[in-house]
Amino acid sequence: MNSSQENLPTYFENLPNEVIYEIFEYLDFNDINQIFSKLNLRYHSLVNNPTFHIKIHISSISKNTFESYCKHILIPYQNRIYSMNIENLFIFYLSSPLHTLSQYSQLEILILKNIESNHIINLLPHLSLLPNLSSLIIMPIDHFHNVNNLYHAIFNLPALKYLKISLNENYSNEPLPIVKNHYNSIEHFVIDSNCSITHLRVYLSYLSQVRRLSCKKLLESFYVEQSLEYLILSNLTHLSFQSENISFNQIKLFIRNLSHQLQVFRFSTEFDITYL
Repeated sequence: MNSSQENLPTYFENLPNEVIYEIFEYLDFNDINQIFSKLNLRYHSLVNNPTFHIKIHISSISKNTFESYCKHILIPYQNRIYSMNIENLFIFYLSSPLHTLSQYSQLEILILKNIESNHIINLLPHLSLLPNLSSLIIMPIDHFHNVNNLYHAIFNLPALKYLKISLNENYSNEPLPIVKNHYNSIEHFVIDSNCSITHLRVYLSYLSQVRRLSCKKLLESFYVEQSLEYLILSNLTHLSFQSENISFNQIKLFIRNLSHQLQVFRFSTEFDITYL
């Protein structure tokens, strides 16, 4: 190959389909549809290929634009949408298919951010009808009246593997009852907020398959000795959390019987030299 051939520019049109699909991964489907579907027959076929899974990201949007979005994207392509990121507080006040979500049978990833807690609670029963939902991220804009309702519904989702929750709760509610022999498919659980040891102990009793556990800030509990009895997570390999006021004894009780398979343990604290 001579130097002139080596310096030939690469045109987007000449990229293979696999590379174009990789580029599509970084774009919202509405943009893909508007930009590429009418360029030529090739791109029209790529966009409308039934094996091409669609990612949806709904953030700032006007009422008229959202109604058009529903008509041209959410409804006709509902059987191909596999990822949905909803960050708009007001769309649940409009008539739309997002009030149920149960018809999005191929949905695997759902992110609910800056949504009011009552809308999230209303959505949860419909999520149990999604056979492929494997990843769920919840970051509400307000407080849940009862966080137990949230966790109880989530822990009964049939296919969930990854769960991340970021709440503004103070955990004043009594925790859910501890369960034994409860099967749950969640393998990666991230609590991106405060959580007491007592509440975490209860949540873990529902998560028999959890492998990775992370808690932004673990809080002390006055009943930790009783609440941590017989807590064994045989699949747990990665554990990470931070604390400011929890005692060394409570930490020891917490991790003592968690798992014999633990490979990575990350812990940070402040103002307590007893850990040294």
